[in-house]
Amino acid sequence: VYEYNQESKLVRVNLEKVGAGVKDLATKLLMIQAKGDYAGAKALIEKYAVNSTPIKELRAKLNDLPVDIRPVFQIEKQ
Repeated sequence: VYEYNQESKLVRVNLEKVGAGVKDLATKLLMIQAKGDYAGAKALIEKYAVNSTPIKELRAKLNDLPVDIRPVFQIEKQ
């Protein structure tokens, strides 16, 4: 669903695949949860929780974001 362009160092969402991708992932997650499948959860994490080079590059871009901005939610004002 997410496509990384090595040249531009940008990610785009493939809108043609997003519906099926979200449905597939939700099905996997819900079935693991329904079954209490610890081994299935561990396998899913091992498969998808990968710190690849593109992920490292994208995360490095976040280092320059300002951290002094704090959102104020309406519920806090009440």
